[in-house]
Amino acid sequence: MFNRHDLLLPLIFLYSFSVKAASTLQLHDCLAQALFQDTLS
Repeated sequence: MFNRHDLLLPLIFLYSFSVKAASTLQLHDCLAQALFQDTLS
């Protein structure tokens, strides 16, 4: 029997994972920019 709840959980997991990944990438981007500006000056 197909359950909608079975589909909802992986979606929530994927959503939270992508949000976490996006914020991590953003953080790395900020760090990279700061380091880059440090080496330039």
